[in-house]
Formats: sequence, structure tokens, C-alpha cells
Amino acid sequence: MAPENLGQFELMAMLAVLQRRNHAYGLEIQAELKKKTSREYAVGQIYTTLARLQQRKLVESHLGDQQSDRLGRPRRYFTVTNAGVEAVKDTQQALQKLTVGLEQALGAEG
Repeated sequence: MAPENLGQFELMAMLAVLQRRNHAYGLEIQAELKKKTSREYAVGQIYTTLARLQQRKLVESHLGDQQSDRLGRPRRYFTVTNAGVEAVKDTQQALQKLTVGLEQALGAEG
């Protein structure tokens, strides 16, 4: 099976889910992204990306228990699948290979 490389935001969304112990809902993912990247991402952008990843079977979701503070609407929790973990690893490896030898170009001291 050919390695699956993820787009930048796909990778970031999946890493945010994994950072939350591989069980997170939209606002937790948004908070994790803001904390780690210092950038604000719209919840709609996050859910759209996760829906696309779910179609590719890289993440799964399930509804949590109904909570009174959510007007009876359950939260949708996301989990990265084994195939998703492999896609994250493949993407990280590809990025590492692409950066080999670029220390001077990137301004890093070797």
C-alpha cells in the first residue's frame, strides 16, 4: 500500500486529536491547535477537515452522552484510526526526508 501523505491542516488536526489522548471533540481540537500554533482556526474548518479524513477512514467519530449544558445535543468525539496513525508517520517521514540538507537554507546551524 502506498504511503498516504496528509495536507498541512489535516496533519495538524490529527495531531491535535492525538495530543488529546486520541479522543477529542471540535472545541478541544480548536483549543489544542490555538495552544500549540498560536493561531485561531474556525470550528467549521476543523469539522470539514475531520469529515474528509473520516471519509478516507483516517479518523472515526462517535457521539458522546447527552449533556444538559449542550441543550441535549451530544458532542461528536474523534479518534485517529490505525490507518490514520500510519498516515501521520508517513507524512512526518516525508517531511523529514525533504528537510535533510537544508540547514543552511533554513538558517539553522549544523
